[in-house]
Amino acid sequence: MSEARAEFNHTWRSFNPQPYRPETGLPIRGFLLLLLSTGLTGVLVGLLAGIIGQWLYVVILFPILMGAIVGHAGAWAVDRGRVRSPLLGGLVGILGGCAAVIALHGIEYCVFEYQLREVPPEVRQIARDFEKLQPQFATLPPDVQFVILQLREDPEARETLAVHSLWTYIDRRAREGVELRDVGDNGAKAGLNLGYIGSYCYWSVDFLLIALIAAEMIRKAAARPFCSRCDEWKTETVLPAFPGSPLVICDAFESGDFRSIANHVASPGDAETFLATLFHCPRCTTESALDVRLAQLIVKKKGEPTEKLVCELSYPGEARESLEQAIVQSIRATVAAQTREAQSAADAESVTSQT
Repeated sequence: MSEARAEFNHTWRSFNPQPYRPETGLPIRGFLLLLLSTGLTGVLVGLLAGIIGQWLYVVILFPILMGAIVGHAGAWAVDRGRVRSPLLGGLVGILGGCAAVIALHGIEYCVFEYQLREVPPEVRQIARDFEKLQPQFATLPPDVQFVILQLREDPEARETLAVHSLWTYIDRRAREGVELRDVGDNGAKAGLNLGYIGSYCYWSVDFLLIALIAAEMIRKAAARPFCSRCDEWKTETVLPAFPGSPLVICDAFESGDFRSIANHVASPGDAETFLATLFHCPRCTTESALDVRLAQLIVKKKGEPTEKLVCELSYPGEARESLEQAIVQSIRATVAAQTREAQSAADAESVTSQT
């Protein structure tokens, strides 16, 4: 074992890592595909949510689903169009969220206009010009005076009939106040009315959920490692999880000297579990940079592991073989040490039982 390790160390190389940075390429066709796909999906998702929302709208859940759908469409377009600009990808995701929100309220406005289809346009125009017509009330035709008198007696109807655009419809809804009801409530009891400011805050939260989820999904897709030589996304390879001291592992990755990983035997007291993901080009092999994402595996209380990003670095392509060998040797050395400790404990227990 020691001879094999010594031989391995004689051929060891050190590498000079650099912080990983996305390539930031932006093909025109890819950007147009991203813009069209994200915008169209946002409109369709908003229309669908607006139609379903006439009967059921689940707070928080619907915006999350809408953002995820828009984000998936944008990520697909990023992959197909080879868009590598995380900043522009995120901005397009926000635009997709805007399209979804506008379409959502737009379908509600269309339903509102359909319900008022039998109201004469002249009456609605009088409602819009109600304040302007007051000084000249005595000189107006009798039929116009009659409508004005009716609108005076019903301010709520006057404000409803005065709606003439999407913005005035949204503002009218805010004045009425959005009501939150329990799922399945048939309207027998009043829900929680959020009021004017609360309604705008509620819609703002909806928009932020949709836009930020979509933007983050598209940004992550555009930030993936890319090989400019082949004009292709790099292949992702996840190495086996390996134990180690955080100080030793982080120093080895940041210095580019994997010798300490190969020679490191994790002790139970300071060992954490790490996961290295490699991004490499199968065509260019060593001619293309090796991008590495190092994460620490953390087990939650429920027993579900989650990844905590430690660092993202880029190495020369030749570093892949050395890194893989170092991790394999570290795992073997740690397993061998644990086996020897277990065997020693078993031998000691056997001797104790015999005596």
